[in-house]
Amino acid sequence: MRLASFNLLSGRSLANGRADAGALADAIRELDADVLALQEVDRFQHRSGGVDQTAVAAEAMSAAEIMHGPKALVEADYPVLAYAPNDGGRESVLKMAAEFRGLGANVLLAGAPGVEGAVLPLPAPLHPALDPILAIGAFYPFVAALSEARGLSPDAPRNLSKVTETV
Repeated sequence: MRLASFNLLSGRSLANGRADAGALADAIRELDADVLALQEVDRFQHRSGGVDQTAVAAEAMSAAEIMHGPKALVEADYPVLAYAPNDGGRESVLKMAAEFRGLGANVLLAGAPGVEGAVLPLPAPLHPALDPILAIGAFYPFVAALSEARGLSPDAPRNLSKVTETV
């Protein structure tokens, strides 16, 4: 899994200081990240061309590639963790989860109340701009508990040096 952190600087180019949504999308695609953390993101701001940079990033990171290469790994009891977002992407995630279940995968679906098949609870939808943040916050206790259930410590990850502490 490839994790990336990207400071958008409000989408402005370091070369010329101008905001270009197409160049931003290209840069995000170039990262080829599975998980992307963004900083200094604009949403409908004049200085960045009035675009929703979170939407530009989401479009650039389409999950469609999961249905190609990674799908080949799925077999009986293969663990799959799927997040059913509170937005237009939910239906495609549910479809993918059903398809992976059909291949024998052990799919753990995280979703808000009312999401069919969700076994990992997420907060009820509040606002599209806040829902992903609330979901991530709700997910931390699950990850810590999973780590401890496997006999590991989230505060002493194997083969990693960590400077923060889980409380």
